Amino acid sequence: ELLVNAGVRSTGGDLALKTADALVLAAGVTVSTNATVSLDAQAMTMAGTAAVNGSSVRLHAATNVVLGNVSGMGVSVVAGGDVLNAEGSTVNVSGGSLRLQAAGGAGTAARHLTTAVDVLSADVGGSLFLSEADGLAVDTVAVSVTELNADGTATLVSDAAQSDLSAGGTLVLRTVAGALTLNDGADADGVAVSAVGRVLLGAGGELLVNAGVRSTGGDVTFKAAQGIALAAGVDVDTSATVSLDAQAGALTMAGTAAVNGGSVRLHAATDVVLGNVSGTGVSVVAG
Repeated sequence: ELLVNAGVRSTGGDLALKTADALVLAAGVTVSTNATVSLDAQAMTMAGTAAVNGSSVRLHAATNVVLGNVSGMGVSVVAGGDVLNAEGSTVNVSGGSLRLQAAGGAGTAARHLTTAVDVLSADVGGSLFLSEADGLAVDTVAVSVTELNADGTATLVSDAAQSDLSAGGTLVLRTVAGALTLNDGADADGVAVSAVGRVLLGAGGELLVNAGVRSTGGDVTFKAAQGIALAAGVDVDTSATVSLDAQAGALTMAGTAAVNGGSVRLHAATDVVLGNVSGTGVSVVAG
């Protein structure tokens, strides 16, 4: 095990903490540099008040990663199990961009992952539950860090560009304040969000849908504190129900945008501009 009970700091060099067993950062511990940080372990647990700060940060565990507070212009979290939010944390990840990759889930229904980042990409085998403090774009994220070797040489460790949000279960993403923008990303597959189960996309401001949203069998819900806009060519598609709710603005679909579901409800506080909507039952409610 690697038990970190006090701070680890560099004034300008890369930091790497590696163990074949568990890596544990105790309460109040800070791992900090203005260069890159790499943490690599069998299992990784940060106390809620532990912090990792760097220009770019990579956290990798063969099993679970429990996040305290991590900040960097680019952050990558890779887990062979789940990614969880430690009790007592402030913001799990803050900075520029976040790349999440987990064989299990990320966050839980009772305790979402919390972020304050600009760009997000996630690929999780289970469910995803994430709450963002302000404006957020779903797009492409790649992160690289430098690890020092025992012989004094350095190795660049890169997590390749990853686009979109993908979940093998339920997917819940919300911004507490600010717009939520869904982009296609570098994979250019026309899809920003895909899930096996239910999908909830909530925006504290506008919800701007620039690429498709799909579920293979779950309900799809959009909720925006302001308006919702579906760009040209966008498809929102599921075999279950679809609900789009613009709580204090308009719901605008481009002429080539489509919403398809078993039953579909479109609601806006002001105008609804329809593209192409299909369902066994369709309700359109405009203020």
